[in-house]
Amino acid sequence: MIESLIQNTGHSTVFVRVDAVKSLVEIGGPAVDPLIQALNDEKPKIRENSAAALGKIGDERAVQPLINLLGDDDNDVQRAAEFALCDIGDQAVEPLVEAINDPDVNWAVHSNGMRVLETIGDERAVGPLIEMLGGVDGVDAATALGEIGEPAVEPLIDALGDEDPHVRAYAARALGRTGDSRAVEPVIELLNDEDENVKSNAAMALGKLDDKRAIEPLTKALDGDSDRVRILARSAIDDIERQVSSSKVMTFYGEGREFYTEDERRSWLDKLESMRNIMGDMQKYMHPYGPVISYGQGYDGYISVTFLEGSEVNESLMDEIYGVIDKKAVENGIDDIPVKFEFEEMPVLDEAPCEDLIEEDIDTPNTPGFTIFSLIMGLLFVLKIQK
Repeated sequence: MIESLIQNTGHSTVFVRVDAVKSLVEIGGPAVDPLIQALNDEKPKIRENSAAALGKIGDERAVQPLINLLGDDDNDVQRAAEFALCDIGDQAVEPLVEAINDPDVNWAVHSNGMRVLETIGDERAVGPLIEMLGGVDGVDAATALGEIGEPAVEPLIDALGDEDPHVRAYAARALGRTGDSRAVEPVIELLNDEDENVKSNAAMALGKLDDKRAIEPLTKALDGDSDRVRILARSAIDDIERQVSSSKVMTFYGEGREFYTEDERRSWLDKLESMRNIMGDMQKYMHPYGPVISYGQGYDGYISVTFLEGSEVNESLMDEIYGVIDKKAVENGIDDIPVKFEFEEMPVLDEAPCEDLIEEDIDTPNTPGFTIFSLIMGLLFVLKIQK
């Protein structure tokens, strides 16, 4: 029976694959070893959905095979392994730390493993990630540490005194991502660092920490010799004075979706594609006629509606907008469509991001589960697929 179900995870029909995974998860422990063997199957769909089942079962025996699967030749299989390890959680941390510190590990295992650690957010990953701040993976490590948050704050503050300027710079960057007020004074001190890149990262971090204590020292930094530091200090001051977080979820409407497999998620996202034809119905709510600056489909399975920060928005308006979206969804065969309402600043489309000014700054992949296509100002509705 188990072997038959595993073969069905590669079936040509989505609902057959999903039912097979659900049945294997219900079987639990006895299915683990056969599923681990199936991670080597020649069919990518079987590897992908066997990984999904192992993640839902959550057995520690699957951790190392799933880590190995992070280096699979198929991107969908890699992604399924990431989600599975995130589902398993704490039990995967130490093997992942060991894997990413192995100099001979497959590059995809290293990169994908970093994202899994970032998502799990376990404090056991903090030390090894801090050790990576001075290397070629400094940006990735800083991102992961920032996402881990509170457990990383004190070790990162200690790292601000490291003799390596790369470590100091990326530790400051990570502290900015944590948003923790304990980091404000130590990062302010770095504005006096001898290294320009350290000062630049400190200024950028203070803008993200959003604390008025940083305004005076940032103002002094405007008189410095470095154009880069001055630009970032000015930007940080503006950010603090606005005192606006990058995105605040206000409330959720409708019924959220749980996905057993990535097939199931993709099938749902394909359904949401039908919501592209709602532009005319949403026009009266769009800025400058209304408070909405964007709406679109997120990889989390929600439709996101974003209001301009500072706009007057009440429950009645959200009810009305949800009614418009829900009516269109029903017309397209979707019941209880999930919608989340957020506040955000107006996107600045004609300026380069400040982070582009930071040397050795490399774009890094996002953690599983947050890609969005947006309609900006009623003019743009573009779906981006994230790795």
